[in-house]
Amino acid sequence: MYQAKRSGKNPRRHYAPEMQDSARARLLVGNQLRVALGREEFQLHYQPQVDP
Repeated sequence: MYQAKRSGKNPRRHYAPEMQDSARARLLVGNQLRVALGREEFQLHYQPQVDP
C-alpha cells in the first residue's frame, strides 16, 4: 500500500513476499522501541553546536 501511494495516482502493485518482510521489520522495530521506552532505557545527551 505504501509503495503504491508513493508512486502517485492510480497505481497498481502486485504482492511480493519482500513487502511482508519489510512490514514485519518495521513492526518489530516499533515494538522494540515502545518496550525500551517503557523500561526507561533511553538517555538524553546534549551536544552543543559551536560555530568554527
